[in-house]
Amino acid sequence: MNIKIAGGHATLRYDKPYRLVIGFLVPKGWSADQAGNTTMTYTSPQVGSGSLTLVPAGTKPDGSQLDYPTALKGLLKSVDPNLIDDNEWVVFWSDSKNYNANQDVTFDVNIKTKVGPENMLVKLGYYIGGYPDGSWNNAAENYVSLFSSCLSVTDGTGDGIDFCNKPLASMLPLAGVDNDIYKIDFDNDLYTTAISNASDIYICGTGTTTTGEIVTHCTPDEISKMRPLDQKKFSKMIWPRQFFNLKDGQVLAKMEYYFTDAAGNKVGFGGLSNVPFKHPFKCL
Repeated sequence: MNIKIAGGHATLRYDKPYRLVIGFLVPKGWSADQAGNTTMTYTSPQVGSGSLTLVPAGTKPDGSQLDYPTALKGLLKSVDPNLIDDNEWVVFWSDSKNYNANQDVTFDVNIKTKVGPENMLVKLGYYIGGYPDGSWNNAAENYVSLFSSCLSVTDGTGDGIDFCNKPLASMLPLAGVDNDIYKIDFDNDLYTTAISNASDIYICGTGTTTTGEIVTHCTPDEISKMRPLDQKKFSKMIWPRQFFNLKDGQVLAKMEYYFTDAAGNKVGFGGLSNVPFKHPFKCL
């Protein structure tokens, strides 16, 4: 099998009949795998034009025990340039036609997708291959992967999600409700701040409920204390309902938070002490 990319065209040659497979890496919040959100078409001087459809759930590449999106996530994780791990592979393949073996076929693929509601900077990923695609264990012979430069989504909601530049902090997953479990990470080596030399770091949070009530947890205790990692990085798994000691009927709409030391010195967005990090709660 051979794949070549030149001048915006992909040329494939397989030693057996195959389908064109296109993987598309996008933020989870775009819901690109939902009906109507993404369409793909192709044109080819050798085999004409057609459409691509979402690979049926559970379909596995040859030689893999994982479905296509999960397999691509693992295969290309080391070369994914995005710095926030909240994206997913959406995988399409060509209509039922099997292309002939041992024939160079050149494809132009057009992808149209709806972006999510949030402002963001993100690098999109692309996988080009065929199905069947030989042994997945030797998949480097059977595919090409590409990543875009940083794409800017503007005129949306929120303060912006930056997948491209190293973050001071992150709270993942980006979408979810207050009854989910979240991972908060903090890089205390990125900027020089009032807590740069602190050995113990805590989360100071303020929550706003859907009815406008304000709840806080800004006490340096075991619930708010972060776990130290290498290179002055810290991490914490939190359950917001427990963190804020919510009562039945209270539902969080958003959370704002800082990182503090035991003395109460704090760091927020951009290393500032007066601008909190913000996280909305919402379902996909």
